[in-house]
Amino acid sequence: MHRVFETLVEQLSASVDAVDLHEAMASAAAGFDFPLFAYFTYPSASGDRPRLISNYPSSWTSHYLQQRYHSVDPVILRGLRGWDTFDWGVDRDHRYLPTSQQE
Repeated sequence: MHRVFETLVEQLSASVDAVDLHEAMASAAAGFDFPLFAYFTYPSASGDRPRLISNYPSSWTSHYLQQRYHSVDPVILRGLRGWDTFDWGVDRDHRYLPTSQQE
């Protein structure tokens, strides 16, 4: 695991564009046996679009962004609450879900 992190840091340091970032994150995800990854960031300037770097199918990521799912995604919403680590999944704490999803 330590080597995966070292490689990720090296690749991120050498990255110059989104393609490099995608390759670095895909490599790290594969190193942890995760077949898919997604990195999402809200725009820094009003009016700009959110940025998503992912190896999910482009049909899904386009739909996700067009439908603005990031505004109700419980993982995104929880991540916005702070820098601490957290677990997420179907059987996890539902208090961070939007009211519409707490059923």
